[in-house]
Amino acid sequence: MSMLVLVLAVIIAITLNSGSLDQLTKQRLTDYFNGEFRGKLRIEKVDLQFPSKVILHRPELYRENVGKPDVSAEKLTVNLNFLRLLSDFSSITIRSLQADSLFFHLERYPDGTTSIEQIFAPRKEDVPDTPGLEHFQCGNIELSNCSAEYLNFTKEKAAPDLLTIKDINLRGKRFRYSHENISGIIRDIRFSVPQSNFALQEGSAKLSFTNKRLEIL
Repeated sequence: MSMLVLVLAVIIAITLNSGSLDQLTKQRLTDYFNGEFRGKLRIEKVDLQFPSKVILHRPELYRENVGKPDVSAEKLTVNLNFLRLLSDFSSITIRSLQADSLFFHLERYPDGTTSIEQIFAPRKEDVPDTPGLEHFQCGNIELSNCSAEYLNFTKEKAAPDLLTIKDINLRGKRFRYSHENISGIIRDIRFSVPQSNFALQEGSAKLSFTNKRLEIL
């Protein structure tokens, strides 16, 4: 019995160190996402660190038929239940997330929908039991050297309002997203807004966004 355990341990070690499981995970993850949702996921490389840590190198999320990614990062380090994620993308729970050089592009349209909803919209519209992203939760989050831009198409004029935020460094917790609400606690944040010549050196806040209400404490 001890010899069998030793042989199995050697096989597992060889498999984990060979990179074949990382490549298989990358393929399964991108195939599943691109098959279920209208957006496209691309990942340069995946590193698995069992039992629950996944490192994604240069992940990118695209809207359908759009050449520039709406979400990209140099590296994402995620602590989560990986098997649960593969089985259900409609509700994502992450214990912790670290993002290096994250870029986030968001557009809001006159009907109240956003570009991120287009990415996570179900590809099979004729199957009513196939949900898009309905809930997202993250216990702890840390962003380093990140940036974001927001385009507001809801106003009746030719050019949409553009807001650009750079040099974002953030530590937060208990972030939640649903179609009705976005909330979270920011323990420490720094960023700059070039259009307004504004820079925040240090801040903290409790956030809650709904379709009808905005609270920042």
